[in-house]
Amino acid sequence: MIKAPRAFDISNHFMEWQGFNCDKDLIPKPDINNKVMRIWCRAYLSAFTSSTSSKISDSDVDKLINEIALYYGVPGFYWGVWAGIQSGISLIDFDYSNYSGERLIEYWNWKRWFLKFKLNSKI
Repeated sequence: MIKAPRAFDISNHFMEWQGFNCDKDLIPKPDINNKVMRIWCRAYLSAFTSSTSSKISDSDVDKLINEIALYYGVPGFYWGVWAGIQSGISLIDFDYSNYSGERLIEYWNWKRWFLKFKLNSKI
């Protein structure tokens, strides 16, 4: 099995804040000016590097947030496809079809943003 990039895993973490009801207002924006995102990323980098938060540069935090932003819609695709499959095979009483649609919309919205971003940047 291939490991997922850290940005996918972190994006998935934040995207799951919306819960099963897909309340998008609960998802923090992947923006370098978002205080919640900055605090979380600084703590992550501190734990990852085994150093104190004060030793993590603002530039390192910015880089991680930008890395995360590039993966923000990918969990929507992953879970959308998974839920679509579950809608046909699962015995659990859950509206997998609707959940699949919600998560795939999340992916397509992100993809539109990503394509515009890519055209205007040097990634």
